[in-house]
Amino acid sequence: MKLPGSIASSKRDKPNAPTSVSATNVGTGRAYNDGRVDVTFTPPVYDGGEAITGYIVTSTPGSITATGTASPISVTGLASGTSYTFTVSAINSVGTGTPSSATSAVTATTIPQAPTIGTATGANTTASVTFTAGATGGAAVSTFTATSTPSSITGSAASSPISVTGLTNGTGYTFTVTATNTNGTSLASAASNSTIPATVPVAPTIGTLSPTANVAYGSTPTMSITFTANGDGGATITSYKYSTNGGTTYATASGTTSPLTLTTQSTGSAFVAGTSYSVLLKAVNVKGDSSASSASNSTNACTVPQAPQSASVSWTPGGTTATATFTAGNSGGSAITSYVFTGFPISFSVTGASSPLTFNGLTPFPSNQTFSLYAINACGQSQSGV
Repeated sequence: MKLPGSIASSKRDKPNAPTSVSATNVGTGRAYNDGRVDVTFTPPVYDGGEAITGYIVTSTPGSITATGTASPISVTGLASGTSYTFTVSAINSVGTGTPSSATSAVTATTIPQAPTIGTATGANTTASVTFTAGATGGAAVSTFTATSTPSSITGSAASSPISVTGLTNGTGYTFTVTATNTNGTSLASAASNSTIPATVPVAPTIGTLSPTANVAYGSTPTMSITFTANGDGGATITSYKYSTNGGTTYATASGTTSPLTLTTQSTGSAFVAGTSYSVLLKAVNVKGDSSASSASNSTNACTVPQAPQSASVSWTPGGTTATATFTAGNSGGSAITSYVFTGFPISFSVTGASSPLTFNGLTPFPSNQTFSLYAINACGQSQSGV
């Protein structure tokens, strides 16, 4: 090509520099640290006498290049959040021409960097997910989103932590976190630890409080309480607490299944035979204590009674009648309901409420006939008084 009014010449040269060079950031959908800027320009007036075969765009900083045959040319692989200027050079068969003037500075923006996951902590149908934000990608992050596995339940926040609601108590969840800016959404973080949303258990349904049967007279009484377990709140029930003073103090029972044996009052003091008690019960899991059950029935702590006192049996070998006389011993804390007079080898059993008790048989007693006499209460049978 020759300039207007010039004399044709066979001289060939490199092209002049392009003009009207400008740069525009194209961030939408661009992966982090793969920024894109589109550079537009006007071809040079003088092509050096040879057809222009292409153009090369060069960045500052980084000297990242891109080539093309016409305007615009896209430069990719730019660092997120970095400010760049660009020059354009034309190319013909002679070589690469002088670079254009630099564009105004433009910042390459992309989607954000993936956050770094922290810790997920379950609560009642919710989880709190912490994280550390990554680089913004050059454009402010508007929101962070946590997504559960399973169920893809989401929660969003402007910063850490994120609360995710609507979870199912008792189900294990992990979470990933993404960041979103005007260019799009980042890759997901690594998965969090697994956490199980849960709350305190449902109060148990109280059953029957009973003195422990067959505790020897003179021993410390214990009690037994039955109950029905209800919902565990999504976490295993680890223990039960009981109160024997209307909820003022609670002690932890041994075991987690009905019935529970209570060895002391909830204050730590021993049960007292003949004293009436009622029990409140709570279920406990890792999240805490349930509310208290309703109160149980009231019943006395007790042991078996003391053996009948001053007992004697009037009988004769070869006879058929035997009479036991006695006085009542200590009741063991529960009213004596009956006395039982028995024999062997002539077997008999006579029950009555007081002394004397008489057996009238048909078969004569042998000389080795023996007799026993017991007191009975709600806790069981005493030792023999004879």
